[in-house]
Amino acid sequence: MRAGLFSVHFTVQANGEENMVAMDYRTRDGLADYGFSIEPLPDDGWRVYIILQPFCQAGDAASLPYQSIDSKGRRYVDWPAKLANLGEAKTVAGLWVELVEPYRRAQEQKALYVELIEHCLRSRQKRKPAHPTQERLDDVRKQSQRSDRMTDEVA
Repeated sequence: MRAGLFSVHFTVQANGEENMVAMDYRTRDGLADYGFSIEPLPDDGWRVYIILQPFCQAGDAASLPYQSIDSKGRRYVDWPAKLANLGEAKTVAGLWVELVEPYRRAQEQKALYVELIEHCLRSRQKRKPAHPTQERLDDVRKQSQRSDRMTDEVA
């Protein structure tokens, strides 16, 4: 599949009308694939359901712009205008992907940086200092003074 284009997998028809179209979309840069189910709404118009998208960290997928979850728990593109026909729904699906993909990648990169920083901090805490710190020298002096006092008391 070429980047920035839809690939229609199947169309379900009933009573001579399309009831659902399943398709996928590859981003223009060719680095991510999304899958959609485009379905007519009972009160006229169409809704673009998101059935496949690149992995997101827990909670990140729900925070993508123009995305909502319906009463059945299905994610969909929450476009502000009514989608009057299948052609408009396909266009909105493509626009949505190109809009959210840079945002999703930035969130993914941010999560990786946070993970790397946390890893570095944990490894620093585990390491012992190579050179004695002033605190450590003070502790050694105090222990030495205590042992000198104990030696004096015993003698």
